[in-house]
Amino acid sequence: MELAKNVAEKMIDESGWIITSMDNVEFITREFYINDADDSHSKYFDQAEIDNEVIAIFSYPLVDEEEE
Repeated sequence: MELAKNVAEKMIDESGWIITSMDNVEFITREFYINDADDSHSKYFDQAEIDNEVIAIFSYPLVDEEEE
């Protein structure tokens, strides 16, 4: 798990992003996505099996708490 975390952090850094926090680190198997009917997330798992690693970065505009 630590090696996977280090690889991910390096890939993120090399992509020009800065990690400010990390929610969790989990070991995932294909069965985790059994209910992913539209493959919206399982496609990343499948790609990681092919390439040994994959990273998906989702970004959203910052919103001030007062604007919510």
